[in-house]
Amino acid sequence: MNELLIEKPWWKRNLLWLLISAFIIGVLVFSSRMFLNGNLDFYALANADPSFYEAALDSANKNPVVVQKFGHLKPITNQEIYDGKAFYSNNKNTLKIILPVNGAKETGIMKMWLERQATGWKYDSVIIDNNQTRIIVIKNQASTADISLKQ
Repeated sequence: MNELLIEKPWWKRNLLWLLISAFIIGVLVFSSRMFLNGNLDFYALANADPSFYEAALDSANKNPVVVQKFGHLKPITNQEIYDGKAFYSNNKNTLKIILPVNGAKETGIMKMWLERQATGWKYDSVIIDNNQTRIIVIKNQASTADISLKQ
């Protein structure tokens, strides 16, 4: 007997696996975007050249009011970078960064506003803040805070 077997198309035979795979990929993409908070550019920038936040931390450690209130601020770790937030604006020419900082006496957050210049990034301001105290470390592009980043 000659019987003609009609084979189902691949997608019909594997529809269940296709739906499961699509669901898993969707969950992974959604969770990774949620984990990164859309800050992938900032994480790459922070890991490529940490000098832009280290210079602000050095300026804060030279400020006697910061040292009196918070103690000497510890270096920023990768975990603190991932806990921080970055907000780009003005076609990615303005950057606001919020990073947690840990001092010998207290913890707080460091807020930095940077502007992209032809030579790199310039600080507009740096503020160390917690619930009780707000200390302005750098205001209006101080020349000591001028830094260059690898582009």
